[in-house]
Amino acid sequence: MAVPAFMFVHSFLPLLPVGLGFAGGAMMWVAVMELLLEAYEDTDLLTTGVASSLALGVMVAIQRTMEDAH
Repeated sequence: MAVPAFMFVHSFLPLLPVGLGFAGGAMMWVAVMELLLEAYEDTDLLTTGVASSLALGVMVAIQRTMEDAH
């Protein structure tokens, strides 16, 4: 089964960027339209904005640290 699976994945390799772009866009939609709006409903705008900004900052810092390690 490994050989047919490899051949299947290898034949669709050119479509990988499109698939990953769609997945990234879908995750962005969920984060903004679902999670942030629900957080705003439960708290105020300042708390939601500060928490979201801090989370983004920590995520970017971790990403840069990982990139520098390689």
